[in-house]
Amino acid sequence: MVYFQHSRAALMAGCMLLGAGLSGQAQSKKDTISADGLRKGIVKAVAQKLQKSHFAPKAFDDKFSTEIWDSFLRNLDGRRNVFLAGDIEKLNKYRLLLDDEINEGSIAFFDEAWKIYSRRLLEAKALVEKSLQQPFSFTSKEVLETERKDSPYPTTIAERDKIWYAFLKYAVLRAYTDLETNTGSATIDPVLEKKARENVAAQYRRFFITQQKETAVNEKFAMYVNAIALNMDPHTTYTFPTMKDPVRAQLSGQYFGIGMELGIGEMDVFVKRLVPGGSAYKSGLLKENDRILAVIDNKGKMVPTADLDPNDISSMIRGEEGTSVTMLVMQPGSPERTVTIPREKISEIANKAKSAVINQNGKKIGYLYLPLFYLNSGNEQLPGCSADVAAELDKLRDQEVEGIVFDLRGNGGGSLTEVVRMGASFMPATPMSLLRSRDKVDVYTSPVVNAPKFQGPLVVLVDEGSASASEIFAAAIQDHQRGLVIGTSSSFGKGTAQTMTNIGKMGDPANGIPDINYGSMRITLQKFYRASGATTQLQGVKPDVVLADRLVLNSVREIEMPAAMAVDTLAVDKAPEKFNTIDYAPLINKAQQRAMENSTLQMIGKNMSRLQYLQKAPVNMELGSYRKLKQEMKDLEQQIAKAKELPSSGMQLSASFYTNINPALQKKDEYQEKLYNNWLESLSKDLFLSEAVQLVQDMIKAPQIKK
Repeated sequence: MVYFQHSRAALMAGCMLLGAGLSGQAQSKKDTISADGLRKGIVKAVAQKLQKSHFAPKAFDDKFSTEIWDSFLRNLDGRRNVFLAGDIEKLNKYRLLLDDEINEGSIAFFDEAWKIYSRRLLEAKALVEKSLQQPFSFTSKEVLETERKDSPYPTTIAERDKIWYAFLKYAVLRAYTDLETNTGSATIDPVLEKKARENVAAQYRRFFITQQKETAVNEKFAMYVNAIALNMDPHTTYTFPTMKDPVRAQLSGQYFGIGMELGIGEMDVFVKRLVPGGSAYKSGLLKENDRILAVIDNKGKMVPTADLDPNDISSMIRGEEGTSVTMLVMQPGSPERTVTIPREKISEIANKAKSAVINQNGKKIGYLYLPLFYLNSGNEQLPGCSADVAAELDKLRDQEVEGIVFDLRGNGGGSLTEVVRMGASFMPATPMSLLRSRDKVDVYTSPVVNAPKFQGPLVVLVDEGSASASEIFAAAIQDHQRGLVIGTSSSFGKGTAQTMTNIGKMGDPANGIPDINYGSMRITLQKFYRASGATTQLQGVKPDVVLADRLVLNSVREIEMPAAMAVDTLAVDKAPEKFNTIDYAPLINKAQQRAMENSTLQMIGKNMSRLQYLQKAPVNMELGSYRKLKQEMKDLEQQIAKAKELPSSGMQLSASFYTNINPALQKKDEYQEKLYNNWLESLSKDLFLSEAVQLVQDMIKAPQIKK
């Protein structure tokens, strides 16, 4: 199975993680291999797999060695406040030797780095505990450089301790301003300051527990092996045997839990997202950005999350279907509260295709939304999202829409098979993509059908989060001139395909020698290309009409990722067949001019740039100065959010349905109906969608061309 999906890190309380493939199991007790032997075997197996299977394996040479050395230490100590300069000097002897170590299966560099790191963390732990026992003063205009990834390592323990103290002070300042209600007072409230220190102490306690637990060495070793894998390209990864790879659950759209995505902050765990359809969402008891302070364990004891690893927190929130989980949570600036939420099987309806009808200026415009190119949850051989999209198109066609906006914003990709199948719903059988492996090129053509489901004006809406399979679809629509693409200056820019594989050694059961499981890898085996032979790698799909550079704050594109593969092209026998029935050029010019003259779009871009700058800029830790900074950032966030919404009148949206089926038979249950109506309400205020709708309207009015 080949997957076209942009990897994202997410920890789901309910096992909903991103990606696709198989995860390994822990070594059984009868395995005779030592931990040291296992790690050496893993390094050698990963190296061999990369050289044998990767689409474009890099040579294991001094350059590769240096890149791994830099990457691992950067990930291990990103702030450069754990290692001393002398420690780095000791480790420098390995800088040009890691290529030899990898080929030999040696882990000498990792062992020494881990030994020093563990010792330095114990020193830091003692410093943190001592420092947080005394009140902090926020009267001096002390400035903290929060970005230290390129700063020099401290040369002495005293210098290192000073860096730690500054970051502790900053953490307490943030916690204090989260707690305070009287932001006009120039003096520190000692009660709140103490509470802030206690909160920060709890957060750091969890951090050190995580770093010192039994499995920490395996997690850091996996980090080291991933430094090797990710140096091939950003989507080739390794998963240790006892860890779970985030994969197939989201593509099937079903999992167990309460439906809550956990955000892992620097020092805390919070509710990042409530999954529509999940019990957490339906209960109304949790809110996004709630801090999770404690979770009741299976013995009925409330355990502070500060004493737990994030993976353990996720495991405690999960459980048997029909049982409940109780947590102590707090929204910043509000009192703590206890919530109890039932665990249940979740089918995330928000991750399924759905549609609506936009009534604009006497015209009916169809709206189609697809967040992921998912598989059939019951049988992967049967159509998945392609069938769901076809069904939604039937509804829209029944209601005689004259044009369609297909929204792929934030769609990170998914199944190659599904995107190819989907092409048949919009155009005759035609090449959708070319897939190149080491030794051949395959052309993927959409299926032959009697007639496409929809042949009218089509606009595909993308953003910088539209990746992989989304880019294949948008590029095919663009190359075949089947419609127009509108959105950010480019999509994500991923032009590679990965396959999951387990790695290990076969044993000899007859002689009592067990199999050895080395874990699993997600490895890049192929690159994909547009029907024209061009690539989306790094470049992404460049929309015909650009509304903004980015729609999401702090988003990342492939071109910004280390070790991203290079741009290249393929020669094709003939140019893609064109299916346009109108002249697009004047419509593109009109829409682009409209976007450039839209002061709201320009303001959003300006405010996002300012906010990104402030997030990384040095921080003045004087109380009044920090309050001003925090307020400015809050104001910018609110201005951006407000600007993305249309005025109260907005657009008029209604439900899509089959006209030839009794409406009573199509009625959703009460909860789904509420969820759907909330979705329609949010769409009615969507500024970027309104721009796409205007483009569709222009296409509807355009005269047909004769071919």
